[in-house]
Amino acid sequence: CGCELWKGCSACFTSCYIAVAGSLFFSSDNGVWRSLCDLHSAGCIIGTIALACSLFAYAQGNILHEEEGRNPLDGVRLIAAIVVALFPFVLWLYIYVNKEMRASWPTHCKTVI
Repeated sequence: CGCELWKGCSACFTSCYIAVAGSLFFSSDNGVWRSLCDLHSAGCIIGTIALACSLFAYAQGNILHEEEGRNPLDGVRLIAAIVVALFPFVLWLYIYVNKEMRASWPTHCKTVI
């Protein structure tokens, strides 16, 4: 039951990412972009709630028991996934703290952060 939930969430978010990428590439209308962002945010919230309910209902005391497979590379894959997930935040923090790097940027880039 947990496996189907993960696959369903992955399929839903994949379709959302494809739709958002398509709207960025093919459309200059901000209304389309905003509605897709709102749809994605709602999907994330609903998916998070569904996954939390599933984990509370079926967890065996440890969240790592919910992994689908057990082989020697699972730990490496888990660490790689965590690094990939945290990399944008760490990079943003580095750029935000390093003011010398931002000094040479054009003004339209400085207003983004």
